This record gives sequence, structure tokens and C-alpha cells, in this order.
Amino acid sequence: GQHKVCATLLASVRKAMCAYRESADLAGFERSLNAYAEFLWEHMRKEEEIVLPLAEQHLTGEDWEAIHAAFQANRSQAW
Repeated sequence: GQHKVCATLLASVRKAMCAYRESADLAGFERSLNAYAEFLWEHMRKEEEIVLPLAEQHLTGEDWEAIHAAFQANRSQAW
């Protein structure tokens, strides 16, 4: 899905950053970073304009508590 695409684009940014460090290829780094940023902004727009309003309409308080707990657990693992 979209999160997998996001990870792939971020890997491309990392690769382009390494190439920039080695050869000062700013154009390649800029292209990768712009592609990642454009994708991420569109992804967040969809979440905020489509997904979250639907979630607010259909999820219960118990659902939101479970989601919050899952995010907290994920945050603990990531950081």
C-alpha cells in the first residue's frame, strides 16, 4: 500500500543523499526529496480529508482507545 511506497521513496532519498555526499549530485538528491515530499503531502491529505472524517463517523470510543494504545506501543518500539 501507500506506506510501502513511502518507505521505498525514503530509501531512495537516503541513497540520493549518499550519492550527493560522494559526488555533489544535488539534482538527484533534490529529485528524490521532492518525489518523497509530494507523495507524503498527498498521502497526509487523503488521511485528513477522507480517512479521518470516515473514522470519526464510524468508530466508537472503545475503537479510538484501542487505536491510541496501538500507536503508543508502536511509538515505544520506534523511538
